[in-house]
Amino acid sequence: MTICVIRIEPIPQTIGAAPAPKEWSPFTEKSIPPELMIPAFANWVTSYFQHGDLSTRDLNVLSYIVPSRKRVPTDYKFTDEEAKEIIFDGPAMVDLGFLSFPLPTFGRRYRKAIFEDDTREFWKNMNVVGVWGDETINQCLATLWNMEKDSEARRGKLVKFEMIPGANHFVSDSADYLEE
Repeated sequence: MTICVIRIEPIPQTIGAAPAPKEWSPFTEKSIPPELMIPAFANWVTSYFQHGDLSTRDLNVLSYIVPSRKRVPTDYKFTDEEAKEIIFDGPAMVDLGFLSFPLPTFGRRYRKAIFEDDTREFWKNMNVVGVWGDETINQCLATLWNMEKDSEARRGKLVKFEMIPGANHFVSDSADYLEE
């Protein structure tokens, strides 16, 4: 039996990496009033970004704050009712938990789950696939590059990396765009 683990656009903290020096998100921006952080985040995370040459793995080619005008953010496509169902605005938002969890713990669990010999021996037929959109938010692309380095440093190609052209953080919405 083959087991496939798919990681879709994780942020650096989920692999134990510190945020990139220029990393930006509405949750770290002090000028955004607390009551506007969730709507600002929903708009930002569902936007599309035009980055430079991603093959360079250079954080300086990433667009950090201002999304592209090329496409409408995914959250603008929701009706008010859909937004209430889809966008969780409770006090324990999932992404916020990652921001406060100890990085060393996340790092150990990530390395053990994917790279360590005893795990790979136990799960002999485990495939790990990382999926990213090339128009996603900056944090996710920084994580991609960290995971590529980790995979290369640990016996080569233990993780398969897939980049989806024209996709943002909401890959399922982007798939509709790819079919047009």
